[in-house]
Amino acid sequence: MAGENYVVLIPGVPKRLIFSNYAWADTTQVDPLFKAPMTKRKLIFQVTSEDGNIVSKIYSTLRGKEWALWEPFLGDGSYKNFEWTLIYSKNDFASEVQISARPL
Repeated sequence: MAGENYVVLIPGVPKRLIFSNYAWADTTQVDPLFKAPMTKRKLIFQVTSEDGNIVSKIYSTLRGKEWALWEPFLGDGSYKNFEWTLIYSKNDFASEVQISARPL
């Protein structure tokens, strides 16, 4: 199954990840209201460890709020020196991911 290659966040369940690489990608999606194509930018990480297990997976996000948290670590590659804990929360109107880091 293709979904096995992607990190899945479950609301309220902490997910510990270690990243080895990242990239930016533009994707085209159809706007559900206007039915017009629109381009969205996403941040993609290559995941080498998930909850303490060695894996080869992808974590990606469209959330600009998350980008702002990771941005200081991307340019110098220091994001590789941390284990990141992500906690996804969701309500009727929005979702967000709380992020914390622990040095390796």
